Amino acid sequence: RWASRINTPVLLMHGTGDEDMSVEHSRRMDAELTRLGKVHRYREFEGLQHRLGARGAERDAEAVAWFRAFDR
Repeated sequence: RWASRINTPVLLMHGTGDEDMSVEHSRRMDAELTRLGKVHRYREFEGLQHRLGARGAERDAEAVAWFRAFDR
């Protein structure tokens, strides 16, 4: 909704089987951030629910790598 106001790098991760929040929300945010040229990364986890627990190690490694990329 307010993608134009985002000025911080954003990591989006979403399970396609999420029943709490539609994956379409993240897909739309990804598209809008891309359109606006905002620094971000979007990862989908096929079939996983909201917590991405079945691939927690992969999820966590992705997050750690993302934050390390911006460590000053």
